[in-house]
Amino acid sequence: MLHFMSFPADILTVYVCTRIILRIIIFIHPD
Repeated sequence: MLHFMSFPADILTVYVCTRIILRIIIFIHPD
């Protein structure tokens, strides 16, 4: 169960990090 729950958590972490990086890129280079 712990291993099963660890997988979605990793995906969520990558998703959040991607959102933060995209925010920084948009902030530095606004359209």
